[in-house]
Amino acid sequence: MKAFSCPQCGASLESRPIDSSTVECPYCHSAVIVPPELRPAPRNDHAEEEASKPGLSFVGKIGAIIGGTLFVLFLVIIFKPENNPKQSSSRPQSLLPQMSPKASPAPTPSVLTFGEGTGPGLFKDAQEVAVDGAGNIYVSDDTQRIQKFDAQGNFLKLWTIPTDTQYFTKIRGGPDRLLADREGRVYAVIGGVVLRFDGADGQFLGAARGSDYIYDAALKADGGMAIVSGQGEAEELVLMDAKGKATKRVHQFISSQLDKQIPVEAVKVAADGVGNIYGIYALGSIYGEHYYDNEDLAVFKFAADGRYINRFSGGGKEPGQFDSPNAIAVDSHGFVYVCDLTQGIHVFTEEGRYLKSLATPFWAQGMAFDAAGDLLVVGDNKVSRIKLSK
Repeated sequence: MKAFSCPQCGASLESRPIDSSTVECPYCHSAVIVPPELRPAPRNDHAEEEASKPGLSFVGKIGAIIGGTLFVLFLVIIFKPENNPKQSSSRPQSLLPQMSPKASPAPTPSVLTFGEGTGPGLFKDAQEVAVDGAGNIYVSDDTQRIQKFDAQGNFLKLWTIPTDTQYFTKIRGGPDRLLADREGRVYAVIGGVVLRFDGADGQFLGAARGSDYIYDAALKADGGMAIVSGQGEAEELVLMDAKGKATKRVHQFISSQLDKQIPVEAVKVAADGVGNIYGIYALGSIYGEHYYDNEDLAVFKFAADGRYINRFSGGGKEPGQFDSPNAIAVDSHGFVYVCDLTQGIHVFTEEGRYLKSLATPFWAQGMAFDAAGDLLVVGDNKVSRIKLSK
């Protein structure tokens, strides 16, 4: 299969039969030009037949115009807004993501929602969320801002990541990932490095660099970090201890299991409380055109030392399968959560057994868990806390 992305919001649009040169993105409603190879060939089956039909006389044309006008007036009267029930969504119903009835996510109550705007305490294209040990919530958007809120969503502080440093220059957008540890340190993956800040005042504390360009990272329970680094076009898993020293490197840790190279920028990782690492080909988080098979969209599990253990799930429409996965996280009980742009959030046991699916209040881009075990999701310029049943 082949997927292409919306140039405005980055949503992955899977190749399906398309009968025009453009298609509307179901997420941001932008008109997206369909790649030429995905468009159907023009059909001329009835060209000669149409050309041979006799034309209407002048009187016939006048009659057709009058008849058409009356028909339009009839439609306007019949379909006046007050004669029709309001739709539950502003999106065209035919463009809403289609979900198998068996995979319909269970309703999940949201107990907190805040954001949407450009001022302090508000977001513009918010994509990442993190929570520290005290319950403080950190949110980043596409303007290099990191904002801090208390556990109730009250705005506390804002700082901006510099666009020019000794590590990168003229950076645009991001950060690509936001993390926070129990002590209140905040980590931002941006410009190929991991920047560390003091969450109390936003002071810059230093940076971690991989063997090449860092695309993603996850915090481990021992204070270390699992990093996805790029070696040319190949991905590398770099395991670091609490002092920032690399203890293990696993070259092509996902591609080698598929016997094919996947885009390194699409690899997302998460870690559980005992050190296991989970990786996924996050197709829904990247731009451009990308080829993939259903088996590529599985979750890949690795031991704390980087040793491959197994894989589970994959692409598809059945319960527990993925369409456009874009984020992965693990809670304190070891349950694995995979966010999908079109199918909500799928929940698995650490062995890979599918448990359930959760609906999200909006198109979620990132996830994080607080100390109480509740799930925070970010996207659509908002943050929501979802109360999970224990």
